[in-house]
Amino acid sequence: GIDTNFFNLEDKVFSKDNSIKIISTRNHESIYNLETLLEASKYLKDNNINFSLTIAGYGSETEYLIRKMKELGLSDFIEFTGRYNYQTLPKLLSKFDLFISTSLSDAGLASSIAEAMACQNIVIVSDSAENNLWITNAVNGFLFRAGSSQSLYKSIISAIDKKNIWDQISVNARKTILDRNDITNEMRKMYKLMELI
Repeated sequence: GIDTNFFNLEDKVFSKDNSIKIISTRNHESIYNLETLLEASKYLKDNNINFSLTIAGYGSETEYLIRKMKELGLSDFIEFTGRYNYQTLPKLLSKFDLFISTSLSDAGLASSIAEAMACQNIVIVSDSAENNLWITNAVNGFLFRAGSSQSLYKSIISAIDKKNIWDQISVNARKTILDRNDITNEMRKMYKLMELI
């Protein structure tokens, strides 16, 4: 579980203008499949969607991803910000509308997704692992087909089209984590189980 007191924004505010601010905080390794995010960003650019993407974190694929970003002509839309300080992560997440995870595999719900949901970001995540047990399309986030940049692009457009209900989706996202992935509640369940032994 995660610390929902730490990952808590008093008041989530989304971009007021038509620009969409997107973030990814997954490490730059092949399992996290950030290439799909770059390719989906190309579709956004080609379809004149007003967006900016911040790719935080680092890894063995960072240089390759920066090269690919340039090849796709996305330098004006994407910023690689490198390592981030975990203590300031809630503040970082607060600046963005959409959180995207393109991971090809996760054990359960990845903590990075749970953290973004707790901070009331609109999450768009691959349907890998157990993500579909946690996320219901347009209720508390959005799912796309793992490894498909076309599917991710369509999910981003679907999310943008539902901007009028982002406030409700974001509240539902946080509630999902409070109910099912809060560290205090998870510890309580553990203690109850221990008492049974």
